[in-house]
Amino acid sequence: NDLGGEGWDGYYQANVNCYLHSPVIDCSRYQRVGLRFMRWLNVRAGDVASVLVNDQVVWTSPSAGLFDRMWTPQVVDISAIADGNPHVVVSFGLTSNGDGLQAGGWNIDDILVQEGLATSVADEGKQVAPKSYCLFPCYPNPFNGRTAIAYFLPRAAVARITVMNVLGQEVRTLLHGRRPAGGATTRWDGTDTQGKEVASGVYLVVFEACDERGRQLARRVQKVTLTR
Repeated sequence: NDLGGEGWDGYYQANVNCYLHSPVIDCSRYQRVGLRFMRWLNVRAGDVASVLVNDQVVWTSPSAGLFDRMWTPQVVDISAIADGNPHVVVSFGLTSNGDGLQAGGWNIDDILVQEGLATSVADEGKQVAPKSYCLFPCYPNPFNGRTAIAYFLPRAAVARITVMNVLGQEVRTLLHGRRPAGGATTRWDGTDTQGKEVASGVYLVVFEACDERGRQLARRVQKVTLTR
């Protein structure tokens, strides 16, 4: 989260999107695949620690924050993504806001991806689903091909994801319609509504959720940088 250098104090910084990615894991011959790891995680309310598999969110920290007092085992069922898949990448992410309050973030050890491990998730009771509307950090960011944009709805809603330029002009609508509760991922390839490539620069990804009457339930914004 904070790799040292000037001002290093062991805490993650404000307004960061950090990821740690595993090498590619071949699960083509495995079923009921689970992810197990040891964590010592400290993240404040309003900041989000997440676990992703192939850019899909499988776990996030509670919206009220999370403060481990010791090494804690965690098991996540990743079978829906990993079973029979020869190209599995596990990512640990952290995104922080700008309120000036930070914590120690991720400490991770003993990562294991194993066949049959998913069956133990219910017993351990360590999987935590988000309780609020979430827009997760784009990955990769910066990007020059495509970037993945993951979001989470705690209940069904009308979701809209729009890319805007820094002047507030709409570049492209990536998603607009009713979506079920849960997490999903969409992608942007750096083109506008007409399919033309846009210039390098900073863009805004705007996530909005509304009820059936059009009342806004949530709005989240993050920056993404396109390089060509």
